Amino acid sequence: MDQYTDIQIIEANRLHSEEAKSGNDENTSLWTNNLQDILMLNPKDQVSVHGAFISERGVGQSTSIEIKGEELPREHIFTYTNLSRTIASGDRIDFELPSRASIITGENKSESLKIKDNQLKFVINYFVPANAQNCLHLPRRYMWNYAQERANLTNRDDRNTQGATRTYYNRSNYSLNNLLYQAPAFYNTLTTAGEGGELLKPLNDNSRYTLMIRDKTFFTENSLGTDDLPEVDMRDPENAIYRTYRELKEIEIPAGFNSPEFIATEISRQLQNIVNDQVIVQDNSGSDPYPQPFMKLVESETYKAFYTGNIDDNTLNNFIYYFNLEGSGNSSANKGYRSGHTNASGFEWLRQYGIIACKYPELYEKGRLINQDVNGSYTGIRGSEVFNGINITTATSDTPLKLVYEYNASNCQLLKDFFDAQKLYPEIITNLNDSKSGYNDGCTIDNTRWIHINRHDENKQSLAKPVSYNKTQLGYGGYYEPRSYVPDGTTQLQSLLLPLYFDHTQAETFYEDPQLGLNQFTYGCIGKWYESGTKKYYIAIYPFKHATNGIGSPPFEELKATGTGNPVEIEGGRRIGFDMHFNAPGMYYILPLSGYTTHPTPTSSYSSQLAIYNVNDPTTNGTTTAPEYLGNPFQKLLYIGADNPQLNWDGTNFNFSSLHTSMNRGNHLLGGLPVFGISDDDNAQDQVYKINPIEHYNDWTPDRCPYANNYTIQPFHVIGSDSFELPRPNTNLNPYTIFDQLCGIMIQDFGVGEDLWTRSLWGLLGFSYKQFHGTNNRLVRIQRGNADNLSVITTNAEVVEGDTKIFSTNWASIPMYNNMIQTPFTIKGYNASGTTFKDYNKVIPNIIHKTTSMTIIADNLPTRMIRGYYTIRSNILEGTPFIGGKVNNTNMPVVGVVNKISNFGDFTFGEESSLQFTITKPIRLASISVSVHDPDGSYARTSEQSTILFKIQRPVESTFNIAQAILQEEQQRQMKK
Repeated sequence: MDQYTDIQIIEANRLHSEEAKSGNDENTSLWTNNLQDILMLNPKDQVSVHGAFISERGVGQSTSIEIKGEELPREHIFTYTNLSRTIASGDRIDFELPSRASIITGENKSESLKIKDNQLKFVINYFVPANAQNCLHLPRRYMWNYAQERANLTNRDDRNTQGATRTYYNRSNYSLNNLLYQAPAFYNTLTTAGEGGELLKPLNDNSRYTLMIRDKTFFTENSLGTDDLPEVDMRDPENAIYRTYRELKEIEIPAGFNSPEFIATEISRQLQNIVNDQVIVQDNSGSDPYPQPFMKLVESETYKAFYTGNIDDNTLNNFIYYFNLEGSGNSSANKGYRSGHTNASGFEWLRQYGIIACKYPELYEKGRLINQDVNGSYTGIRGSEVFNGINITTATSDTPLKLVYEYNASNCQLLKDFFDAQKLYPEIITNLNDSKSGYNDGCTIDNTRWIHINRHDENKQSLAKPVSYNKTQLGYGGYYEPRSYVPDGTTQLQSLLLPLYFDHTQAETFYEDPQLGLNQFTYGCIGKWYESGTKKYYIAIYPFKHATNGIGSPPFEELKATGTGNPVEIEGGRRIGFDMHFNAPGMYYILPLSGYTTHPTPTSSYSSQLAIYNVNDPTTNGTTTAPEYLGNPFQKLLYIGADNPQLNWDGTNFNFSSLHTSMNRGNHLLGGLPVFGISDDDNAQDQVYKINPIEHYNDWTPDRCPYANNYTIQPFHVIGSDSFELPRPNTNLNPYTIFDQLCGIMIQDFGVGEDLWTRSLWGLLGFSYKQFHGTNNRLVRIQRGNADNLSVITTNAEVVEGDTKIFSTNWASIPMYNNMIQTPFTIKGYNASGTTFKDYNKVIPNIIHKTTSMTIIADNLPTRMIRGYYTIRSNILEGTPFIGGKVNNTNMPVVGVVNKISNFGDFTFGEESSLQFTITKPIRLASISVSVHDPDGSYARTSEQSTILFKIQRPVESTFNIAQAILQEEQQRQMKK
């Protein structure tokens, strides 16, 4: 008998499958082909994959990136701001309501969400920089004196006429030589002689201040109930809960193979997606035939219009109405209660505080939570309390301050969270070492934590008359001084930043029973004491044990000088905790401003923005009285965010850029106007950074007062007879600081833990977990040396070492392009005739340099292919000879493996497999089912073009020599006889 192998090729084509015929494309990696005849497989038959043509869109592109689109195995809890907008009865969006709501409520919402590997889910914050542009440092009483008109811009800022805070930062009760404040964080602005030449303000140093939203803001009188605003003498705008404004963003790209250029473009497109495009109109009557359009709003996912501070709300009258004052002065008469005051009085002043910006938001969010009473109830602006008084004259370094928190793990953790937040911003502690700060040197992040404490009891601290302990706040807002007395010139009502003993070696240790004698301190600074009256243990802290600012130090002497009773003590009930006021020691806040004024520039008496329009009805040809429309109620919005955020592909790596809104070269407010002779700048649109910028008068803020006019200098007569002008930088801006941004966003929560990072889209794009979870805080300026060690992600202008050549200029601000280090210039000025020396003029040249955004470059190359092969499964076999992949993901066994080496176009080509499977028992098949899988056993993302060719080999015995076969058969028969 002759033996040969019968070969049969069976095609399993997805296009000819039963699923394709019925239009079922739910899963294109699984299909069934009906056979024309029953397929019989007998024992000893061999089955193998003869060829595979697996279709997956983009698989053959050499630069494409593979993304599966599968869920990560763990959800992530996101916390973001849940905004609620309400329109009260009688209010209309088209009538003086630029907030587009009567009430805006902002609450934190936590949600556990699933994430796929083709999705980015993350939380962003918004920020504004301290650049004295469309912002002012808080606190502020009022900011626009209508009686002064355009002189508001040229007047020196002060407390009595311009509305600056009544806070005296550098004042101490016990000594004028030890002022106990954060000296390096302030500058002394020019002020009037009546102010004694002293008006300290936080630095305008371009630091990022993170946007925070008030828990509830009322924008109209209709929206207010009888007790919606705080009671009198507790109406400081800080008497609320502010939360970091967080938006949850979701970006998704198609699963499968995508080019890096497409991924970058698509993510950028979704970041820049327009979410609101509308025209805001004013309808005076509610049925005007021709409502007047007032503004065009275009808002994107990362760039939105917010209701901000403005001169229409922040007026002297609104201020005194809101606080129930007779006047703005400090006399008893001015501080008297007004008749007819209601809870809603002056609400316009408060509504501008719907959003603020905080320099240290983590400190605020963790710090305010320690403000609790003895029952554990939240006390907010009142702060917490000292439980038992202590005799400060006999105190030793081991004398504790006894607090009202019960000693337990949860309360200790509250304090620890606050103390840990202090590690993010060590400058608050190291500022105490400055010689002007008044504290003793030697404070470090390893030996110091801090807390706020009132310097006085309620008799001096309470704003109410008569004095009320329940109306005593921790700290002092600076809006008006106590009604019950007139403080003298040395009284300091601000809280004191009190350094605490801290042992960093115990920072992570919790003791059930810490022993002072064994030098045991829970979390480095917390002790424990027993109160026999309640028979409970409470928390103690040890400020007098501090290494350099304990017994006998300036803060100790301050508390001693302001103590009560005889002997002097820090009485029980003294307010202590976290001072929530905008002027709290170590804390800094900004109010964004819309920037409009009635007189935008001091250089012309004719310059005004009255914002009053008379509009005739076009149907009457102007024969009737034209109705009046007011624009001031609409001049209260400001865009904040990133106007052009981008993910870029540079050919090898992905990178983020433009997470900030760049500063442009810009134009003078009067540029191009026909009567002022100031030309517009052809390069005004250039993205730049500025150093010592000159004034363009584009916006109003008290933080730039007095606005800087040009130098007018008369030269020596030998040089020339005509005087000349030089631009003068604004002295309120920190000299030689880089100003490069108007606002921006930060990415705070990336939604993926370290263990899943490489499987997430962040990791697939090449960004490492480490570069987004570093040690640098949200204030650090991003440069090439630290861009891979950030804790929140944002950008700023790129400044490189080569730029220093343009920093070297002459006194006319012309770059010299050399390696000299510039210092200010001195120019002599003479009298009108140019013959007699008059003065020296200090000239600091302004520097403007065209630049681009800093880029946050991925540490790694993107993952091109995350799965190196396909597995083919089919019911043509029984049993499962393949080990691996997910368990119980399909009943069909693996019959072949196709690696992804041979790719072209949208196909992966599999050659004839060397794997052959032998049939061991008869099998009858009327159809063949096939599925294509990734290595983990999940279905691959194939398209409908796939084809698998199966090869069946059958051993056959036959004869081709009939005569010989007959002869052999006869011989065998004879042998059997």
